[in-house]
This record gives sequence, C-alpha cells and structure tokens, in this order.
Amino acid sequence: RSSDLTPVTISRFFMGLLQGVHFPGLTSLLSQRVRESERAFTCSTVGCGSQFGTLVIGGAGSLLLDWYGWESVFLFSGVLTLLWVYYMYKEHFSGIEHMISLEDRKS
Repeated sequence: RSSDLTPVTISRFFMGLLQGVHFPGLTSLLSQRVRESERAFTCSTVGCGSQFGTLVIGGAGSLLLDWYGWESVFLFSGVLTLLWVYYMYKEHFSGIEHMISLEDRKS
C-alpha cells in the first residue's frame, strides 16, 4: 500500500536533508579545532572513518540481524554512537577551547 511508504519517504527525505549539512559542518568544525599543519590528514581520516563505519556496521549488522533479529542492529549502532559522542564530549569538547593536535595525543 502506498500509505505505508509515505512515512518512510518523509523520514528518508529529512534524513538526507540533515546529512547534507553534516560534511560542510564537520569541515568547518575541523578547520576551527585542528591545527593547519594537521588539517589535511585529519579531514581525510575522518572522511575515511565515515566510510569504514559504514562497512563495519554493514558486516556486523548482517551478523546481528541473522543471530538476534533486526532490533539488535539498531541497538548496536545506537550504543556505539552514544559511546562515541560521550568519548568526544569528555575528551575534546568539555567546554575548554583548545586545538586538537596529533602531537598532543602522542604524549
């Protein structure tokens, strides 16, 4: 039935709309928080990380779907996302304005 597709279509539209501002916003954030000498490496690593995450959740999601059902895929990816947000907030964005540097991470 076409009425079942309407909420999915609307949801996908807004998802795409919000994802359209993700990479420009991320680039702006990185340009403010990462030293210029490390910016190219950081931007390329973040870009690769997005694609790598898609591959990992695709593989893990297939296994989880087979073993535990479709709900587990959403729970797994949601928990990973919340853990990553918590880590980033605590490590990098805890209210202190500072530059993120690879040199700082080595020590």
